Amino acid sequence: MITVCGQEFAFSALNASDLERLDAAQQHLKQRSTEDAARLKGASMAEILRSQCRQIMDFLDEVLGVGASQRLGLDGNDLGECAQMVYQISQAIREQQSLAPKAGLVHTGALNIQLAPPSKAARRQELLAQLAALEND
Repeated sequence: MITVCGQEFAFSALNASDLERLDAAQQHLKQRSTEDAARLKGASMAEILRSQCRQIMDFLDEVLGVGASQRLGLDGNDLGECAQMVYQISQAIREQQSLAPKAGLVHTGALNIQLAPPSKAARRQELLAQLAALEND
């Protein structure tokens, strides 16, 4: 079990099947991000943000179970909230994996989740760069 925002989900960072599900969800997220980037050329910033939120929400539902994003209070409008959930899940996974050596298990390293909580300035800069890239296409 993993706890995120006080909600428990049937996921363990020490369960091979759960980690395979996480890897698959990461691949689906990358693929969808690429597809949506092409589809959203010329779209409004609001449409782009909602699309990114939906991608993250679908990722969370795939990893933690159907309805997980809704249980976490995500509505598809606030990318900051979505990013914060991914960050919290990443932290919870790392915490679980850190227990492996204490239990005499082999620890294979960190997962490929590298999302840190974005500062407002960094997020604004990232969004402006994305908008500029869309406008230049």
